[in-house]
Amino acid sequence: MTAAVESRLGPFPLAAGVTARLIGIRCGFALAAAGYASMGLVDDPLGGGMIAAAVFAGLGEASAVVCAGVFIGQEAPREGRGVIFGTYGLSGSLGMICLTSLGGLLYDRIGPTAPFLMMGAVNALVVAALLSVKPRAPR
Repeated sequence: MTAAVESRLGPFPLAAGVTARLIGIRCGFALAAAGYASMGLVDDPLGGGMIAAAVFAGLGEASAVVCAGVFIGQEAPREGRGVIFGTYGLSGSLGMICLTSLGGLLYDRIGPTAPFLMMGAVNALVVAALLSVKPRAPR
């Protein structure tokens, strides 16, 4: 099952190994950060620049989510895996609720590009946090 998932990880197909999966997660979030930030810098929301930025943001988010799920599935202890996946899902849901609300406030107070720049910054912070994660030795 894991091999099937790893073979379909969007733009970042990963070889076996914790380090490769961790690099895939970092690359996914970095691509999402660049995509969102560029969406905030595009002048014409219906132009080709916005479409390209949206594609990068979408590919990055999809890759990061799938890679993170595979990484958790491989690294979490078997006896606690359900709790860890549940916490991961809950954290993601809370982040969506909070950042959607904050994005709406930023849109109203700053302008229509502010939510995209915020999401670029949030994804960049995730990449910075992921740089501190060290892969464990194989079990």
